[in-house]
Amino acid sequence: MYIRIALISLATLFIIGGFMIPSKFTIRESVLINAPNEKVYEQIADFANWKNWLWIVDSTTQPPEIKKASITEGIVYAWYEERGSIKFENTDNGLLLVWSEHYDSGYNLFRRWLSLISKKHNILRDGLYDLKQYCEKIPI
Repeated sequence: MYIRIALISLATLFIIGGFMIPSKFTIRESVLINAPNEKVYEQIADFANWKNWLWIVDSTTQPPEIKKASITEGIVYAWYEERGSIKFENTDNGLLLVWSEHYDSGYNLFRRWLSLISKKHNILRDGLYDLKQYCEKIPI
């Protein structure tokens, strides 16, 4: 009896709570890089170079579909079910890169709950930091 009430309560919490979590969300991280646009652009526009600075990429990783690429603006891509961009902004202190990924969980309650514990922020932040380290070491 108590187990049945507990299970019904948990299922109700999962359903009601899941619908209270937004289905669409954006993750955004940025970094300032002291390297020429060309060097940074080479690293982000060619997916083969992502393995130099993004630890989750290896030779078996499916490349993103690059929707738009510009040495002055950055790239816009689609990767698996994600849409994202890495944008360039020239500043007096260097090149500011802003990496954004947009997600839509739709009615999938499990994905909505997972979004609360997602490590995507860490992946973007660490990737940008490693990109900064890599690009600033490349000889001009």
